[in-house]
Amino acid sequence: MTEPTRAPGWDKKAVNRIAAEQYGGLERMFEAHAWTKPENRTFGQIAPKFAKATYGSISAFELAHREGVDRNAMLDPLAATTGEEPDVWLKSFYGFTPEAWGFVGFADMSKVQPLSVGRSRAF
Repeated sequence: MTEPTRAPGWDKKAVNRIAAEQYGGLERMFEAHAWTKPENRTFGQIAPKFAKATYGSISAFELAHREGVDRNAMLDPLAATTGEEPDVWLKSFYGFTPEAWGFVGFADMSKVQPLSVGRSRAF
């Protein structure tokens, strides 16, 4: 896959486009992420910096918004588990690592239900 052309200012344009299309503007995007704008700066000046700090890169910010705000796992962590292909990595669970322990256990079966609703492949 080839990287799209990245002309100077592409990052600011990408953030502004997503803010306008998916949030209704930069101010609403800041509210959705609970970002605080410094008093002496405008939203447009600092939006790419905040997006990069939260998502790791502007490309990751674009990717997270590919399916819209409702499917953005940074805004709604459960969105990562409810997609067609759940994107969840368990690094550790109460001291167990994926390399040494191959499953997640629950002492209370009611905690399993929210994870497996509507899933034919779950558990």
